[in-house]
Amino acid sequence: MQLSRRSGAPGGATLATTYRPLATPDAAEPEVSSDTVLPSEPEPSDTPLSATGRPKRHRRPPGHLRDFDVALKYARKEEELQLPGLERPMPKEVGLFEMVNTPSSHPNILKLFDWFDRPASYVMAMERPDPCKDLFTYCQEQGGVLDEDQARSVTRQLLGALQHCHDHGVVHRDVKPENILIQTDTKEIKLIDFGCGDPLKDTPYTEYAGTNEFLPIEWYQKGQFLAGPGTVWSVGVTVYDIVCGYCPFTTYTDREMRQVEFCTGLSPGIKDFIRCCLRPRAKDRPTLEQLQLHTWLQQSC
Repeated sequence: MQLSRRSGAPGGATLATTYRPLATPDAAEPEVSSDTVLPSEPEPSDTPLSATGRPKRHRRPPGHLRDFDVALKYARKEEELQLPGLERPMPKEVGLFEMVNTPSSHPNILKLFDWFDRPASYVMAMERPDPCKDLFTYCQEQGGVLDEDQARSVTRQLLGALQHCHDHGVVHRDVKPENILIQTDTKEIKLIDFGCGDPLKDTPYTEYAGTNEFLPIEWYQKGQFLAGPGTVWSVGVTVYDIVCGYCPFTTYTDREMRQVEFCTGLSPGIKDFIRCCLRPRAKDRPTLEQLQLHTWLQQSC
């Protein structure tokens, strides 16, 4: 089991730069780890691939992407994913981005514009909202917590993004404030970082690559969880975190994770919403569709 850190940058090495082709095949391969952030002007290298995984033959970027600010994420090659209709497999995170953006994208999920193959790693050129911050940092700058109106807006958008993922056969598996960007002017959010994601399935996941504070109770009980209930649990922890300023559990035992204590000043509605997400028995939790109908979310912001 690999667990990403609670604090720090979202998973993988991400930086902002100007979109440019990576077309020189002879450059040295940089060492990339999950904690490495490379310089903003990396050496040009390798043959660019289209989002379908086919070589571009050193083609210049499309006109609408020239001089367009994007986020570049560097990641090590580990798992690959073979999508129907493609000649070759692609890095799993690239494949998952393709799945959630095909045939239609979602306004609250970060878009992948292109990706580039390297001998031991790959580079993704992704949408870069501006101005934006990750939700964890944004909360810290708001005094540590969001008010309920802000939290409600974030939650509505997050649930829509996660429902879109599941409808397109993808489970994120690492929902947390660090993996949510918020545009500071419009307050629109973007779900990012599918590095811990996986194709959706009906059977339990027995290996988890995520963050321990956001793992569902059944993971600690049985070492497995289902996609829907596990996602709903992580939503509950995320909402608790952004309105209380800390996660609900610090000890991951069956006894401790069955009871939720709240900070002062929260409405009965948001408490009920969180309790629904954090019900100890996975089968008792609402689905993502049901959660979007909760009365707390129906109130005006």
